[in-house]
This record gives sequence, C-alpha cells and structure tokens, in this order.
Amino acid sequence: MKVWILGIVVVIIVLICIIKQSKNKKMIFLPSNSGMTESEIDRIEQTLNKKLPDFYKDFLTNYPDDLVKLGYPYNTVSELSLPNNADRLIEINQDESPPSDILLIGVNGLGDFYYLILDDNPKKVYEFPHDDPPFVDGDSKNIDWKKPWGYSDLTELIAELKETLKEEPADEKKVESDQKELSDLKLFDVVTTIECEMRDELLTNRKLETADSYPVPINALEIANSFQVESSFFMGYPQDYTITYSYLVSVNKNGIVIKPDFLVGDNMQITDDVSKNIVNIQFEPAIKNNEPVDSYVLVTYKFELEKK
Repeated sequence: MKVWILGIVVVIIVLICIIKQSKNKKMIFLPSNSGMTESEIDRIEQTLNKKLPDFYKDFLTNYPDDLVKLGYPYNTVSELSLPNNADRLIEINQDESPPSDILLIGVNGLGDFYYLILDDNPKKVYEFPHDDPPFVDGDSKNIDWKKPWGYSDLTELIAELKETLKEEPADEKKVESDQKELSDLKLFDVVTTIECEMRDELLTNRKLETADSYPVPINALEIANSFQVESSFFMGYPQDYTITYSYLVSVNKNGIVIKPDFLVGDNMQITDDVSKNIVNIQFEPAIKNNEPVDSYVLVTYKFELEKK
C-alpha cells in the first residue's frame, strides 16, 4: 500500500516539474514540408549580398504547402511564380541583375517579375510587366522601380495566384465536352516550327553585351521535325491557335548552346521538354569585330495543328 502511494506521489512530482519547465519554454513553429531551412536563406543573402526582410524569411521557412499543389496545367507556383527554392531565387536575381535595393522574388508565366524594394515598404510586392516596362522617357537603362502597380503584401498576391491557378470543379457536361474535344484533336498532328532572332535591345535591357551579328541556326528544321508533341497539348485551345514558347539562349563562340532561359509561353506544360530540345540546336556563332564570340539568341518554338 505504501509503495502504491509513493508511486502516485512520484508521478505527481514529475508532472509538476514538466509543467513548470514547459512554462519557461517558447512555442516553436516548425516550417512546412515545403519551407526553406535557415542555411538556405543564409546562402541566398550571402550570394546576392542582400538582407531578406523578416516577413519574407518567415514566408520562405513556412511556405504554404497548398501553394505547391496549385497550378497545373498553367504553372507550378512553387517553381515559378513564388519560388521556395534557393537556387531558383538566386538564379532569377543573378540573371536579371536588379539594383542593390531590389529583390526579385518570382516570375509568372508571361515573364512578369515580382519584386520587393528593400529600402522602401518591404511588405509591398511590385510587378514588373514584360510588355510595358517602367522605363523613364523610354530609356531602357533607366527604370522607375516604384512606378509599377503593386500588391499591398504577399497575402494579396497569393490570393490572386490561387484564384488564377485554381482548378475548376469538374462536372459531367465539362467531362463530355473534354472527351469530344480530345476525340477531335486525334484527327490532327502538331507541327513544330523553330524561329531564331536577336535584337540589340533585348540584350541592352538586360545589360548584356551586344554583337555585330548573332547566332544563326544550322539544323533548326531537323530539330523541329523530330520534336514530337501530342495533339492533346491543344486541349482548351482553338484549332487554329498557335502555342508559342520563347527562350533567351546563350550560345558560345563554337556555336554550342550553353543555357536556355525561359522567357514567356502560352502555358507551362512542356517547358522542360523544349528546354532540353534546344540544346540540340547547332549554331553559327555570333560575330563581333570579325571574331566569333559568346552571345545570345531568342529562340521561339511555335506549335500548330495540322489535319492528318
């Protein structure tokens, strides 16, 4: 009996100790499955030499899992619109080289950038429109970063992304319509065309070196003919529609593709496939001062339906 009572007393004492100890501890909120680690955030800051605002750090470490699931077939928020990947964030900022007080935090499917102004109101998110850049008096080297319309904070931007990218609930009529459309599409093949061009302003806008002449494709027709795309790719598009994907492609002085950077597309379904295909294109290199040089070329893949 005494042993039993002693056991109860010991349990009570242990519980009291645990309760007292827990009162002295702060609650710890663990990051989401999709969140960044502190070391990844440190790497971003050190690589870019920019201090991330606290609210943005909190967003990255507690990245909403539901955002990752959004997007198909338009784009995946976590990979494109608001990356939760350190390498992707570093890449976006290094490729575009914004001023020291500008932090690019994402890019949408049209090539519009989202960014923060670090020395202004850091919670406000700005959108840099690709089709109407905020140049001062038309000068591409002089940008008014505070001019573009913005979002009051990330919450407002995320709400818009969710509304834009959410999947419509399926109903029987829609299913029947999709099945008929898919059946009709089987009567067509997808024809691929590859176009390559370059204009000086596309490089000067990005503070990149221009050339006297730019890379010219050697085997673009062969590569285009061998690139296979299913007709279901056109689900939801008119049969006379042309789907395009554009990339800024770096080509070395030997005419070899170094890296294709996606710029803009009508959707995001096969961006990786196209990117991998671009590296097979061989070029006559760019020329400057009568010498082959590393340079860039704008490569556009065009997809159209052709009746079998």
